[in-house]
Amino acid sequence: MAPERERTSRELRLAPFPAEDGAPYLRLLHRALAERDVTVLDLGSVREATGPAHVDVVHLHWLEYLVQGGRLRSLLRGLRLASALRRLARSSTRLVWTAHNLRPHERRNPFVEDLVTRSALRHADTVIAHSDYAARRMAETYGVERPVEVVPHGNFVGFYPQPSRSREEMRRELGIPPDSFTYLVFGQVRAYKRIPEAIAAFGAVGDPDARLVVAGAVSDAALATEVEVAAAADSRVILRLEHVPDEDVADLHQAADACVLPYRQVFSSGALLLALSLGLPAVTPWEGSAEIAGPPAIEPFEEGRLADALRAIRRGDQAERRRAARAAAARFDWDGVADRTVELYERPAA
Repeated sequence: MAPERERTSRELRLAPFPAEDGAPYLRLLHRALAERDVTVLDLGSVREATGPAHVDVVHLHWLEYLVQGGRLRSLLRGLRLASALRRLARSSTRLVWTAHNLRPHERRNPFVEDLVTRSALRHADTVIAHSDYAARRMAETYGVERPVEVVPHGNFVGFYPQPSRSREEMRRELGIPPDSFTYLVFGQVRAYKRIPEAIAAFGAVGDPDARLVVAGAVSDAALATEVEVAAAADSRVILRLEHVPDEDVADLHQAADACVLPYRQVFSSGALLLALSLGLPAVTPWEGSAEIAGPPAIEPFEEGRLADALRAIRRGDQAERRRAARAAAARFDWDGVADRTVELYERPAA
């Protein structure tokens, strides 16, 4: 039997916003925090945390989800949130904000999003980023004078179910030749991921047996059309533009040979850590990825050189690349993440 984990000095009552709502990052974080005497509360709004409910810590995550809606509704939500953050700053409740992105990926209400970002920066006791690179970008972009604390993104080891099909069975289901080198672009299809550019770069890979699988839900009809048009020009591209259930995640990664992250930068490392956790080496932008992993687990590319990286990741010992991917992911265990998070929760106010 494993020894009982050392407890924190006192039980902490935590109110996260947004609430967990199935987000893998929050589920994993809260699971690890629960082992450290942190009770996670599900409150309806940040304003409730300023009322009679006893809350030790309010932890903000994706601010844009707290103010989404039509123009007027978003503005009202933003003003209420800014007011609630001011009240929290005058209370004994500790306010923490993890900046998962430099800015929202889709700028739906820029004025309101900037309003609540400035409010969080002004009133938070602690601002967190997932890497030194992300912390520097925060300081440069917003003129943050105090230190931005670094708490790495945890890995996804053991989170998704083990594959239910063999690599060969999954390849047959997707229509992939048995010996094909297969690239995978995985996750929700969004504009910032530059999937049409990835398809174009894959087009420069001359191997007729190579395949590119794009798997993930897309909610933007115009973007879906753009991706479909780009893919139509290359019969080697396989689209699965739909939600991928948890039980298929590991199967898809097992069927592939390399994950492709065609972004401009790695600010938050969730997608990269997912690939590495499942033993899949990744083609990833040089900017922001070096703190997470290095070759042979990743093949970094500079802007405009994605096609070169797609070719390069095919070279070398593929089994060693997979071993290096898993080893890189193992460094980012949730015990370390939770310990550091609790330390920041309990830090005395400045």
